[in-house]
Amino acid sequence: MTRTVRVRCEVDKRNILLLNSLIDSYEGLAIVRTVDSSSGRMVMYSTEDVYERLLDVINALNKEGIPIRNISTELSEEIDRW
Repeated sequence: MTRTVRVRCEVDKRNILLLNSLIDSYEGLAIVRTVDSSSGRMVMYSTEDVYERLLDVINALNKEGIPIRNISTELSEEIDRW
């Protein structure tokens, strides 16, 4: 059984839509949710099979000048909790 991996992060609020769109363009990589748009807190739900690829994409975006901070990962089946 594939488990869910929750990836939490923070971005500048002006980059929320950009990050959401970019991650969505990688079909099947993650489901993106904005937790708090005023602070830029976001969470992405991926699977343990592909979450490392998601982290690679996040790191590449950081290198391209889209700051993504406070990145943390955890196994989680509770997708409705931040």
